[in-house]
Parts: sequence; C-alpha cells; structure tokens
Amino acid sequence: MVVQKERSGASSNPPEDWYRQAFSLDYLNLYAHRNIEEAKQSIRTVIAEARIGMGPVLDLCCGFGRHLTALREVLPNPLIGCDLSQELLLHARHTVHVDAFLVQGDMRRIPFASGVFEAILSFFTSFGYFPDDAENLQVLREVHRTLRKGGLFLFDFLNAPHVRNTLVPESEEWFDGIRVKQKRWIDETQSTVNKRVQFFDEERLVREHYERVKLYSPERLQTFFQETGLCVETVFGDYAGNDYQENSPRLIFMARKR
Repeated sequence: MVVQKERSGASSNPPEDWYRQAFSLDYLNLYAHRNIEEAKQSIRTVIAEARIGMGPVLDLCCGFGRHLTALREVLPNPLIGCDLSQELLLHARHTVHVDAFLVQGDMRRIPFASGVFEAILSFFTSFGYFPDDAENLQVLREVHRTLRKGGLFLFDFLNAPHVRNTLVPESEEWFDGIRVKQKRWIDETQSTVNKRVQFFDEERLVREHYERVKLYSPERLQTFFQETGLCVETVFGDYAGNDYQENSPRLIFMARKR
C-alpha cells in the first residue's frame, strides 16, 4: 500500500491543540466500533498477566469510560477516570454504570497527589499528542510521580511500522444523514500520523477537526520510559497477549515504577 505523505506546513497541517476539538461527541460516532465489548477484549488478557495490588487504579484519558466498565469486571480496586474532554466525561457519567470517580484533567498535570495509584492505564493511543517531545515526556513523568513505588503502568500505543504499512489514505461514511470524509497522511518531517475529519450536510461543509499522533518507534519509547523511571517488564504486540513483532498491530508496554 502506498502511504500518502505531506510536507510539514501544508495547509491541512493540524493545529497544535487539535485534541481540544477532536474529543467531542463526534468522537462517539467516529469510534462507535470501539465499544465496551472491544475494551473488555483488549483488557482481559493484559490484566491477567499483571500483578496489581488493591490500591486505586487510574484510567488516564478515559474518554467516555469504556475501559472503566471493562476494568470493573476484572478488578475490585477503586477506579478513577481522568480526561480533558468535558463532553466525553459528561457522556461517561450518564452511561458508565460502575462505581468510578471521574475528573477532568490534563495528562501533563495529573490532578492527584504523588504516589497515589497502584496502577495507571493509558489505552487506545492516548499518547504522543504534543509536537514537542518534552511535553510527551512530561506525561510519563506525571505517570511516574502519581504511581506508588512498584506500581504498574499499562501503556497501549500504535505500532509505527504497522501504521506505515496499513494506513488508508481516505474513507467516507454516513452518520445520521451527515457525510463524514476522513483523510489520513504521514508527515515524515514531523514524524506524525495525521487525520482530517470533515462533516458535510449534503455538499456543505459543516465542521472539521484534526488528529495528530507522533510515530514513536518502540526503541524511542523504551528510552522515554527509562528516562522517566519506568521499567518495561513485558512488551505485547496485540490484545491477545502475543509477543511484539515489527508487524504487530499494537505496541503494549507493561512497566513498573522503579
């Protein structure tokens, strides 16, 4: 497959704070296939491999709470969800029927005291949102700060080689009479995978937003974890718990705070 590439600074380049618009109620339609059942499958095997004490567990960037529902089926721990999007948190409060505490917060400044959590989860590519590596490193530093010593960090990220080989440049769907066009490309100068999502009422453009994620290699991420005091114990390549390979669909780290 030929992956579409664009130069840095192209007119379709996402804004730096793209995530403030992208995670709205439109997200629920775009990712409707990423439902609670899928979340249960993604968590079941990984959690079974983990050793988690009885302290609080944080779902960082919890979105509309599907992983919290999945976690409650396998963990008795106190559950907390944190996300920047008020819209998705409000939706979660009305649809997540488990005892979980939900709070708004920026993952670069997790709004909890140091050493609180027994485990932190970052699932479904909730990392690499910022153009500056230092800001993405800050997320890992906050994870380290808020974990207890020996606490577990489960990190589920895209696998860059797989993305490069399978990216679909364009697609089109319909939601409730609205035509949704998605364009995807890789910016090699910024090392990012990008998406533009446009919503049309007949032929009229109603709104659009962007997504952008850094294409960090497994080796680069390992370095980031080492720099921030997180020791990677296991690397999975999918939600079934298979070992990571270059063509694996996911890159999942099981790490602990040193």
